[in-house]
Amino acid sequence: MSQRTIKGLFALLIVSMVSFSLFAQSIVVEEEAAPAESPTSGYEGGFFVRSPDKNFQLTINGRVQPQFIFTQTKVKTAQGKTAETFFVRRGQFSFSTSLFEKVETTVLLVHNSKSGMPVRPIAELVYHVHPKFHLTMGMVQLPMDRMGEGSSGWMQMIDGPLTATQEDGSKDMTMTRQSFGLPYDLGIRLDGELGEKFSYAVGLGNGSGAWTANNPNDAFSVGMRVAYDILKKVPGKEYVLGGDEEPMLSVGFGTGIEDENASDTVTTATGTATTKTTTFNRDWRWTVSTDVAFRWNRWSLTTEGYHRVEDYEGGTTFEDADSDGKLTDYGYYLQAGYFIVPKKIQVVALMSQIFREGPDNNANEFGAGVNWYIHKNNVKLQFDYTNVLDYDDIFGLSNNTQHKFRAMLTAQF
Repeated sequence: MSQRTIKGLFALLIVSMVSFSLFAQSIVVEEEAAPAESPTSGYEGGFFVRSPDKNFQLTINGRVQPQFIFTQTKVKTAQGKTAETFFVRRGQFSFSTSLFEKVETTVLLVHNSKSGMPVRPIAELVYHVHPKFHLTMGMVQLPMDRMGEGSSGWMQMIDGPLTATQEDGSKDMTMTRQSFGLPYDLGIRLDGELGEKFSYAVGLGNGSGAWTANNPNDAFSVGMRVAYDILKKVPGKEYVLGGDEEPMLSVGFGTGIEDENASDTVTTATGTATTKTTTFNRDWRWTVSTDVAFRWNRWSLTTEGYHRVEDYEGGTTFEDADSDGKLTDYGYYLQAGYFIVPKKIQVVALMSQIFREGPDNNANEFGAGVNWYIHKNNVKLQFDYTNVLDYDDIFGLSNNTQHKFRAMLTAQF
């Protein structure tokens, strides 16, 4: 073998050894730079435990919201009344599981002071068919309006606006007229996205609001909603606690039909010794809503409008101005918030109105509030005041004015 060949082989050996050494060092560097293993327990929006491969996870959440309310009611034709009370507005404890990052199940024990039941069990299952499409079964919120899509843990005022809370009960030859919005009940819901800007949701539920496995009124409710993100997407919250330098702006449209199949029996005095009984059959209710939501830095703004038509049979009500067997209602709310101290102190203003078909039947609400975020959104203290002018269903009476002062503490994990 020639000396040149030996030198060439020796040089090749040296280069190979250096290359192998560099390669080995790169492996060590990569191994040292590898991220630490994901924790198998801790707190991320709730206390969790999970398998090392993240295929199985259990998360525990809870919330309690004690509230105090003082109400002063004034009617021009009667003496004013006052009332005050302390109660637990909401309380819940939930267990959520995640299986293979595809299937999520949630079981909640919920107390809601307006439900008429001390504790309600809630269960739902979510199957993520695709990153942009998922199916929810169990207790679902039928989609239609932005108010229905938000979480009560992220509300700016202590309670929702007049459009979401006031019901017009049956009396004096009038039938029941619910607040705007679709029910939260047993059913199925589909959510998806089209591209980067459009989202949609379609749902079908019992519509009875009974929270039972059966369908007592043998009726169904159907709802759908579409949204378009003009700028960055607005989340399902009434505010962004940390602020955001990038403005968020979304618009939405929804509609829903409720097959009520329900009746109201009303007894009215027609003289000193005579009464008249009328039964109204509520057949179906159709509602349309449209909304605009804006979030930017310390600001938040949400507005939503409603149009509803309710079909009835079986009697004559003086509220049916055009005698077509249907009642038409309109409503809207406008709510704005601003953090005067970033992430800590927020002021809120609210205005909402309902225009129901028929005389002496409208309602106006004006309110304002102050929120103190003691520890992020987990612990907060809220104060608000609302002035509600509620025009009665009875001819000849003036409006009923309600002044409400409320305070509520929220603790959630």
